[in-house]
Amino acid sequence: MAEFCEQYMIDYVGSKREWTGATDAEAIPLFRPRRARRTDPLVYHAGLVCQYALAQYDLSLAGEAGAAERFLRYARWLERSAVEEPRGRFRTWRYAFGLRTPPTDPGWISGMTQGQALSVLLRAHSRTGDPATARIVCDAAAAFLFDVDEGGVVLRLSDGSRFIEEVVGGPPTAVLNGCLYGICGLVEFLQAFPDAALGRRLDALVAGVSRRLPDYDTGYWSRYCLGIRWCLAPDAYHRCHVQQLRYLGAILGEAIFHRFAERWNGYGQRRIQKARRRVVASLQRYVNRVMTVTGPTSLKYRRLTAGGA
Repeated sequence: MAEFCEQYMIDYVGSKREWTGATDAEAIPLFRPRRARRTDPLVYHAGLVCQYALAQYDLSLAGEAGAAERFLRYARWLERSAVEEPRGRFRTWRYAFGLRTPPTDPGWISGMTQGQALSVLLRAHSRTGDPATARIVCDAAAAFLFDVDEGGVVLRLSDGSRFIEEVVGGPPTAVLNGCLYGICGLVEFLQAFPDAALGRRLDALVAGVSRRLPDYDTGYWSRYCLGIRWCLAPDAYHRCHVQQLRYLGAILGEAIFHRFAERWNGYGQRRIQKARRRVVASLQRYVNRVMTVTGPTSLKYRRLTAGGA
């Protein structure tokens, strides 16, 4: 069993140190979705819980009082909330609210959440050794073995590339940071629980991202996703891409990850590139709002898979 004693790939301590919103009786964060009415009940957001858990884990490494207890409390909630899919092949975390972009009904799952939940629960298991946690970790990792059209979280793109999908349930979008979070969780899982089938799937995912990285490069900034036609990455996500690619490039030995990380880092250092991004992003936000309200989804969303699913 791998001992997780290093900080997570992304530092959440600055942004996710302490949840200041509503909580349930066990101090688990509760979330108000966009477009929800004030009278609508608050809901859980598994992705948020993962990120606050990872912040507490890193704080516990630094010796902050109470952080270890908070981390394990969040991890236990993730264990309780993992839902077995109907055929018993894997476990996921389902979202009780819908999305406007991409248009998605309640009940969707997320490859990003699968990866970050693995990162949380692997760290919890390294501290507790609880066999029940290990079973849930293995069940959650199995979701990466199945493509979206099989109920899993992996897209098969039109060129045959495999890609972890952040939001499964609406038009495919191929969000880059969500895919890379999923890959990170799978890498960490395989360090702790070697598995031949998942190792082959990881190889296919890394090859798929490597093949598609040029599609995310505009020549002056990175794209947030491929499925939405007009979608430059906001500043925070652009920096996240750089951090993710540097980390995964080092741990996987992928030169192309390093190459794009440094190229995109260079974009973020140049005033003219940043100014161009601001202008283009403002135009894109306007176009996307118009398309969301008035236009058919075929204008806003690109077809990424051979069958359009």
